[in-house]
Amino acid sequence: MDSVKPACAVRERLGRILFSRVAGPNGPENRARIHDTPGPRWFAPDRPVRQVHGDASMFIGGLRALLLQSLHPLAMAAVAGHSG
Repeated sequence: MDSVKPACAVRERLGRILFSRVAGPNGPENRARIHDTPGPRWFAPDRPVRQVHGDASMFIGGLRALLLQSLHPLAMAAVAGHSG
């Protein structure tokens, strides 16, 4: 039980560091503008899709997926054929 709290603290700290590197100095303001704007949402806050995509590890997983896809020759041919 005691090891859960330090692990959560490390995870939150790494998430903040990653967010600041990816989102830049205006990241908190942009996040507030996007997420705090009133109106309908596609997914409720308690839905798994919001929890998964709201986690900082989504950046790492998304970049990994893009790099892996770029190894496929047909994918790169499509990018080259549709890039200006």
